[in-house]
Amino acid sequence: MLVTTAKNGLEAVNLVKRLGRTKRFRYGLDGYSKPAMDGLTATKHLLEIDPNLPTIELTAHAFPEDRLKYLSVVMIDHIAKPF
Repeated sequence: MLVTTAKNGLEAVNLVKRLGRTKRFRYGLDGYSKPAMDGLTATKHLLEIDPNLPTIELTAHAFPEDRLKYLSVVMIDHIAKPF
C-alpha cells in the first residue's frame, strides 16, 4: 500500500483529480480546520470526483452535533482527537 498525503483540502482535491485517473484511492482521511479548503468542502469535492471514496473526518470538533454534521456529508466515520 502506498500512502499519499496532502497538506490541505485543496491539495487533496487536486491530487485526486490528477492521480485519480491512474490510481485508485482507498480512503480519504480529512481534517476539518485546514487552510485553503476545510475538510467538509474538500470531502464534497472528493465525492464529486469519486462517489465511492470512503472518507473519515479527523477533528477536534467532538460534540455529537459535529459528528452528525460530518456524517451528513457522506463520511463513513468521525474520529475525535485527541485520541
